[in-house]
Amino acid sequence: MALSKFPGHKLRIIGQGMEKYLTLSFGDYLVFKDSLMFLHGSLASLGDNLLAAGIEHFHWIKEDYPGMTEEMLSLLLRKGVYPYDYMDSWDRFYEEQLPSKDRFYNKLRESDISVEDYDHAQKVCKAFKCKNLYNYHQLYLLCMRTAFKFYFWFSLSLSTFVMKSCINS
Repeated sequence: MALSKFPGHKLRIIGQGMEKYLTLSFGDYLVFKDSLMFLHGSLASLGDNLLAAGIEHFHWIKEDYPGMTEEMLSLLLRKGVYPYDYMDSWDRFYEEQLPSKDRFYNKLRESDISVEDYDHAQKVCKAFKCKNLYNYHQLYLLCMRTAFKFYFWFSLSLSTFVMKSCINS
């Protein structure tokens, strides 16, 4: 078994039955979390719902990243695309341009990205002056961290408001 080659590292699974898993971790550093199990919807739908409330609610992003324009912020608040299957080697990070649209094909979902999604990826690269795929990768991760950060801040704020309302009633 492949795990036996890593003595001292434990495989830990937190599940909700035999087929649904919240987290799977190996050792202290490799952790997989199913965001749909923690959140009330996909990150894309949660982001869309939050954006519908108004872009002014995202002022903290601009505070965290000085120099970000309204255009850059609006690009980050849209669901991004990532060439998961294409990124099969560390060398890909050094490539100096986005791969072609067909390289964004998702084998897991057996689907291509739309022309609109590919155009969005190109706009992101241009607006943020991505010099290589590593820059694009880091920006994609930033968007995911930002979505989680805002969602959990929003959830905490909402639960605090509800608790205070219950205590004061």
